[in-house]
Amino acid sequence: MRIIHVFSSGISNINGITNVIERLSMYQKKQGHDVCTIDIKKEKAIRLISEFKPEIVSFHGLYYFDYLRIALFLNTHCIPYVIQFHGGASSDNYRKSKLKKRIANLLFFNRFIKNASSTVYLNDGEYNKSIFKCFNLPFFIVPNGIDTRESVSLSNHRGISFLFFSRIDIYGKGLDVLAEVIKRLSNNNLSESIRFVFYGHIYDSSKNYFNQFSGNFVEYKGTVFGKDKDDAFEASDIVILPSRSEGMPLTILEAFSYGRPVIVTPETNMGDLVSEHNLGWVTNLTISDLYSTIVRAINEFKKDREGYLLRCFEISKSFSWDSIANTTIREYDSIVKRYHSNRPN
Repeated sequence: MRIIHVFSSGISNINGITNVIERLSMYQKKQGHDVCTIDIKKEKAIRLISEFKPEIVSFHGLYYFDYLRIALFLNTHCIPYVIQFHGGASSDNYRKSKLKKRIANLLFFNRFIKNASSTVYLNDGEYNKSIFKCFNLPFFIVPNGIDTRESVSLSNHRGISFLFFSRIDIYGKGLDVLAEVIKRLSNNNLSESIRFVFYGHIYDSSKNYFNQFSGNFVEYKGTVFGKDKDDAFEASDIVILPSRSEGMPLTILEAFSYGRPVIVTPETNMGDLVSEHNLGWVTNLTISDLYSTIVRAINEFKKDREGYLLRCFEISKSFSWDSIANTTIREYDSIVKRYHSNRPN
């Protein structure tokens, strides 16, 4: 099958969606398919599509006007396309710049979505929150994937280390609330037995955010990759992501692959999985709830370190890239056959 993935790297290549597309494309190629990726920020999409002659195109993300021009070309040349929202269609996300998005949808993007052969969601939670499910379009669910590991081990330090590994978006990632919780924890003499370590890309006004904390209780260590990233997860005990909106956060799947339990908000769309399989703790994003959840996590983790390690590691196998790539190919093949069978002769 000949497949094109269209995306935008945005202001930075440090982008979760970019990473997903790179891995998905690689594993689809490993299964014998011809796959091309197009970054609309860097490449002339229509020229590349004309040369590559795909059987299907997958758009990643939503609010890019270049997508509209590309979709018109695809419709004209009878090439089906799907749209994978990556959280961009959720009611949580829609609240940001709601008026602008409502106008853009009415004028442009509703038609773009309705002309898609299928929409793609990361999990049931994302679909249930979608503002576009009222269109009753065909859809399928494919989660993000991870590179699974052969084995995992507990951290070798005393105390408990909380790891935040994501973009340093103060409001979007709930760090404004987490900061207040950390201050309360430090005032309650817990700073001697726990610590918080932050990794991520800092931008805009958040650049000096961590200066408000002193000592080793809170550390910011920037952006890391490869072996340094492995070391960061392996040195942690619990991964925390108190986001206000997510599609399906890779950092949580990666935490599972290292055997690390997590603290998440329902807005990450991971709460049901975490609760059902006892992979950590789910909290509402308030100072009191997050504080009490962290205290409870400390106590429960101390009693069942190895249990959390084994449960998280086992669940990670369900999200291998081989499995994800195979599922997408099966769905794409069905879409292409249905698309051409429904075309008039």
